[in-house]
Amino acid sequence: SIGHPFGATGTRLVTTASNRLIHEDGELAVLAACAAGGLGHAMLVQRWKPKAAATSATSTSNSNKNNSNKKQGNKKQGNK
Repeated sequence: SIGHPFGATGTRLVTTASNRLIHEDGELAVLAACAAGGLGHAMLVQRWKPKAAATSATSTSNSNKNNSNKKQGNKKQGNK
C-alpha cells in the first residue's frame, strides 16, 4: 500500500488516478473513499486531450515532409 499523511487521501487518490490515466492512455477514472461514521466521497476524473495539439503536431510533421521533398526536388533539378 502507498502511504500518505493523515488528511491527504483525496490528493493521493487523484494523483494516482491521473498518473495511471496518462501511463495507460485511459480516459476515465472513478475514485471513492470512505470516512468515519458512514460518510464518503466519490469523483469521476476525465483525462483532457486537446485536439489542437494533435492537429498542430500533424501539420508540423507534414510541413517538414513537404520542405524536405522540395529540397530534394531542387537538388534533382539542379543535376539535369
